[in-house]
Amino acid sequence: MEGRRIGPYQLLHSLGKGGMGSVYAASRADQEYKKIVAIKLVTSGLDSAEMLRRFRNERQVLAGLDHPCIARLLDGGSTDDGLPYLVMEFVEGLPIDRYCEAHHLSLTERLKLFQKSVRPFNMHTKIWWCIAISSPATFWWDRMANRNCWILDRENS
Repeated sequence: MEGRRIGPYQLLHSLGKGGMGSVYAASRADQEYKKIVAIKLVTSGLDSAEMLRRFRNERQVLAGLDHPCIARLLDGGSTDDGLPYLVMEFVEGLPIDRYCEAHHLSLTERLKLFQKSVRPFNMHTKIWWCIAISSPATFWWDRMANRNCWILDRENS
């Protein structure tokens, strides 16, 4: 898939896989501006009418979410072969379990981090669907100085 063009984006490398799709790092291929994004595509073979409906529904739910710790939906569309995709903000970081291990956090520190991680769930009842997809790989701790937790829909490869 690397090198494939999806709309104005070119896939760079795999970031992971989730229940409905694969997520790739991508960059603008049309040279209008430079930006790295995350693109989620329906996994080949899982493109039943029901799965496509669920994917489009997820894309619409994401379009309505606005929280500083939830990766934002930037764009979406359909590939040349008609499969839906979504383009999200790219967040560099570690899944929360790996972050805790790498920083040798105590149980108390892990619980405090978990409390901070689930705050976005309180923002609106619309996002309770996130609980169904939640795993340690859903919560990413960024590598920036502000140390924010992000909710992302991707599993580690």
